Amino acid sequence: MTNEIMLPKMEIIKKESGWSYERATYDFPFKTKEEYLAWVMQWKLQYKELSFAIKTLKNLRNNGFRNKDCNVYNHQHDIAKFKNDATCFLELRKQGKIVSWANKNATLK
Repeated sequence: MTNEIMLPKMEIIKKESGWSYERATYDFPFKTKEEYLAWVMQWKLQYKELSFAIKTLKNLRNNGFRNKDCNVYNHQHDIAKFKNDATCFLELRKQGKIVSWANKNATLK
């Protein structure tokens, strides 16, 4: 098991109704409860770092608006990217719970 959670690769596809994200498959690196709990602990650490980065960028953006800084829009772009990554992390955790539950039921049978 690796120390870092890898997000599934995303493809941005232009559709008639707007932009959408096509998610690739992700192989979860756990089969047992202990492996799952270790994966969750690593996920939480990375999600916490990502959340902190979003909060920091929002503070920089807001201070830039107050100071009439022209670099504010670069922060806005980074915030949007990180928020998308956070959404992917939440989806990954949701799918991890489903896979863990399926693994548990498979071992009980």
